[in-house]
Amino acid sequence: MNYEDRKIVGKIRFYRKEIKRKLIEIDECKEKLEDLKETLEQLKCKDKRCDQKLSVVTHKSINMDKKIRFFKKQIFNLMSVDVISGKDVGYLLHELIDLSNELLDILKVATHTDQVSVQIACDEEEFFEKEMKKFLEIRRRYQKEYNELRNHVDAKITRENAKIDNQEEMLHLDMQIWKACVEREDL
Repeated sequence: MNYEDRKIVGKIRFYRKEIKRKLIEIDECKEKLEDLKETLEQLKCKDKRCDQKLSVVTHKSINMDKKIRFFKKQIFNLMSVDVISGKDVGYLLHELIDLSNELLDILKVATHTDQVSVQIACDEEEFFEKEMKKFLEIRRRYQKEYNELRNHVDAKITRENAKIDNQEEMLHLDMQIWKACVEREDL
């Protein structure tokens, strides 16, 4: 082996190591992308749990509506009594006060429940939006890095292939020149 052959073999080894290193980096990027996908799935599960919490709050609000209808019916029944004496009026007023206090408590709970559910939904939406933006940015960065590495590796492989083809052509031309020189000397 002459000096040029050793130099070529050294370059081939170097580029082979470089390609292996780039492929390892590409695999690492793929692993990170898989981690991002897993995190995205976890965020989706968290979103489902938030939806379930919101549906529970909605069901509580529906139950409050049913209670309100029930108390309205009781008030109507109390008001529809035909014969009312003095003590019945006092009793009815006392019952109306109790019912109105119950209705007020129910309305307070319903209002608070609605406010809490809206706040939970807003907080979760903001959290998911921030997380998704962060993960999308990381994904874009890894995708860009992956494409750069792939293009770099492809360019090196193309250069190496061109060098090898060029060297083969040079060897073939050298052999033809040598053959022509030998034939000329034989003449």
